[in-house]
Amino acid sequence: TEIYTFTIGPDAANKPGCAGRAGVFSEVRLVHPDPSASPEQTVAPGQQGQVVVSMQSLEAFGGYWHRPDADRSAIREGWYFTGDLATADEEGDLWVSGRVDDMINSGGENIYPEEIENALANSPDVREVVVVGTPDDKWGHAVTAFLVGAPDDSPSQTIEKIERFSRDESGLPSMKRPKRFVVVDQIPKSAVGKILRRRLTDGDFVRLADSGEETP
Repeated sequence: TEIYTFTIGPDAANKPGCAGRAGVFSEVRLVHPDPSASPEQTVAPGQQGQVVVSMQSLEAFGGYWHRPDADRSAIREGWYFTGDLATADEEGDLWVSGRVDDMINSGGENIYPEEIENALANSPDVREVVVVGTPDDKWGHAVTAFLVGAPDDSPSQTIEKIERFSRDESGLPSMKRPKRFVVVDQIPKSAVGKILRRRLTDGDFVRLADSGEETP
């Protein structure tokens, strides 16, 4: 609603899920995903970046109502920082891949949960998986996978199988492989099906098994 129609994807049949490209009166860039990045710090083609939109658009808002803190966070040098992460394909169309807020900084490296989730979801022993960063004394934040296992497996069997899959079959480099796996009874979601990652990072879940602890 801050910018209204800043991208349009007219080819939904051939590109399902694509966000398209800048619409009429809009200018869109992909910049470095660091939250403090300048709108001039654009990323190279094919690289993931944060979607920013020029506020010169006729459809752009002028700022948040009585929210100078929100203005400082989202508006810089005449550009609105949407908080969405995306990549651009060879035709210049955007594919949204996550949120800046979900990015994990572990050992000084920026890690994107979606890439890890997609890799682990290929395991036949996992029904659902969500990756978040949890506090860690050594790494700052540890890549942690919360998952629901197959119905016929015990929580400890799920842990054993997903650890092996992550190491031997996921294709993830060691830096991106989860340092902790937690089996839960269900992934917390909103009424409309949106994953509530904050509840996982806040510890609001029922833990069935945890690779970071000895399972009874």
